[in-house]
Amino acid sequence: MTFDLAILMRERDRSLSNNTIETILDLGQQTHIKYGVVDGGSTANFFKSTEKERFAYQRMWSVMEGYKSESHLPSVEEAVERVHQSNDSHPFVFIGEQYTAEYHASRKPCGLTVVRGESKVFDGEYHLAVRSDIGQDSITELSNTLTSLNQTGRLQELYEKWWIQRAECPDEGNGDGTSVTSGTVVTNVSLVSVVLAILFFVTRS
Repeated sequence: MTFDLAILMRERDRSLSNNTIETILDLGQQTHIKYGVVDGGSTANFFKSTEKERFAYQRMWSVMEGYKSESHLPSVEEAVERVHQSNDSHPFVFIGEQYTAEYHASRKPCGLTVVRGESKVFDGEYHLAVRSDIGQDSITELSNTLTSLNQTGRLQELYEKWWIQRAECPDEGNGDGTSVTSGTVVTNVSLVSVVLAILFFVTRS
């Protein structure tokens, strides 16, 4: 299951800088809006170890290192709260996994937006951890079940149910509130409730 990176920010912050924020790299072209990541997470590792030819991301990491106490957050929850608490004088945005950002943008108290960008930045992968004693047959069954859920479109249906239909905030077309920039939705999403249900079935069989 794969994911890309995205920006979680207040809707009004997209126009606070001299340039409109449409991609992650746009953040590196301005100095007014500060940005951060979860300390030690996959996004932080991406910025820290990105290839030399992607110098712009290395430069953004150097900027975050310059105000490390503010930019390196201990958890996603604290990062989201930091975005909510930011203001026009001291705006702050969170860079993280796309589907995580979208989920938090859809929750109250609203007022946040997700900027995905126009091109894929990061090929992240989700992995499942299972008990070491469940056996190879159960692991194979789990893998095949997840593959089937994806190929039959069931993951897409669950994404739309939990991320879109059950969103607590109005979308961009409804005025103020939370919005998510348009773009192609990847069906390989992290669905915790589904994964737990499958794990329960596999470990019980």
